[in-house]
Amino acid sequence: APVHNVVQRRRLRPVLAFDADAAVLWVPALANSHLAYKEAARIALSADEAAVTIAGRAAIEGLSPAAKGGGAGPVRIVVALAAGHVLRKTITLPAAVEDNLAQALTYDLDRHTPFKSDEVNFDAIVVGRDPVKREIRVDWAAALKTIVEQVRRRAESWGASVVAVTPALPTGAAPLAGFVTAEQGMAL
Repeated sequence: APVHNVVQRRRLRPVLAFDADAAVLWVPALANSHLAYKEAARIALSADEAAVTIAGRAAIEGLSPAAKGGGAGPVRIVVALAAGHVLRKTITLPAAVEDNLAQALTYDLDRHTPFKSDEVNFDAIVVGRDPVKREIRVDWAAALKTIVEQVRRRAESWGASVVAVTPALPTGAAPLAGFVTAEQGMAL
């Protein structure tokens, strides 16, 4: 279950969600013994770059263990992409490819995206199995590498350590316009 543990840890990380106008920092919190996310900061991206960077750094520093009297080190976060930056679809495939899902999808990438394989990051998770038809259904998401690197660099310029870039907000985050929720462990 090491993969499950990675997904669980990722679900407990703060999430920085970028859209066209703002970046919203969500932090995990327990509410009625359920994991939920609460908004910790909202950074307007329309201001000048220096002001955006100052606001972003302040938001990330507010989460650091040192700010809470703990140890030093960068804050480890997950970055969520807005739906407009993500190609997403459900794909039905032969069950035989499940063990080599990433490889099978790489071969078939030109059917699912107008971009070349070296231009996109993608991930997929199995969301259903049909043993009779010997098929699997996968939730597939892809984003341009340039977009992924842009949001990663911006978050890192604010002092964060980016552990994953996901195609959606985590389950338990209040809905934001332009975002899909329930990332289900996918990482771009």
